[in-house]
Amino acid sequence: HSTRPLKQPPARMTDAAKPAAAPAAAAPAPKKERKQKTYTKSQMKNKIRKIRFWLNNHPHQFRQEYKQGHLAHLFTKKEAAGATKPAPKEYKKKKVIQVPESVIIRKKQRLRRLATKFRKLQQEKENAHRFRTILIRRAERHLAEYKQKEDEAIHSRRVARMSGNFYREPDARLILVIRLKGIMGLTPRTRKILRLFRLRQINNATFVRVNKATLQMLRLVAPYVAFGYPNLTTVRRLLYKRGYARYHGRRVPIIDNKLIHHRLGKFNIICMEDLVHEIYTVGPHFREANRFLWSFKLSNPRGGFVHKSTTYVEGGDGGNREEKINELARRML
Repeated sequence: HSTRPLKQPPARMTDAAKPAAAPAAAAPAPKKERKQKTYTKSQMKNKIRKIRFWLNNHPHQFRQEYKQGHLAHLFTKKEAAGATKPAPKEYKKKKVIQVPESVIIRKKQRLRRLATKFRKLQQEKENAHRFRTILIRRAERHLAEYKQKEDEAIHSRRVARMSGNFYREPDARLILVIRLKGIMGLTPRTRKILRLFRLRQINNATFVRVNKATLQMLRLVAPYVAFGYPNLTTVRRLLYKRGYARYHGRRVPIIDNKLIHHRLGKFNIICMEDLVHEIYTVGPHFREANRFLWSFKLSNPRGGFVHKSTTYVEGGDGGNREEKINELARRML
């Protein structure tokens, strides 16, 4: 037999030895009712606006119970009836409008007219650019011609002075005539000559070609007019400042080269510089160019006249003034 002692059974705990039970939990205290916060009218409007803005920007978080609960009055019926997804868009079918055939035809005709007008404007623009280039080249050519003639005259004077001679200036080919007096005391012949010169009013001025007939007529009307030999500056100023054209019997201001090109284009005069060149140089078409111009209407000279009834060589204003006519014309412009 084994000498190992036997295990004793555990002692049973008595009621006195058991630990005391935990005391029962006390009942929770009743919560105090929170007072309902009151809002002013403007605060309520701002709160409603914020809630509506948030709900409109978060449609996936809509809750039908929340929308139909105590805030249901904040939404319209259409919004409250919607669920978590917004209502689909409704696309209306386009109505096919029947257009009369006559309207379509008129529209096509109008488009064709607009296209033709646009092409015409483009062509006119290109022509104007080309025409402007031609005018610039012609003006440069005329200026070069004037400069060449002036240099030749200066060279001839120097050569004549160095050789002990005198240089005789070329005879003038152009005369500027200005009327000084009215119609009182005029003889029929004098009145006829002034009419031939197109000097019908006081202070009228015209260009006249120098020849035997015109010189004889100028001698007859010398007490009533002042005349002389204009230079290039005087001719250009008269045409640019007081230049008027005769167009269908009317006095029209020269404000565009198109008028000159239309009336004198067949004589190779297409711009104002061509007209100045033709008048100053007394070219082959001087008559046509001069008849194209209306007689110049000048003002009384600054500083006044000295004495109209006396000739210039006697200290007056009438008669031949030669190159001094430029100073008088400058004061009358």
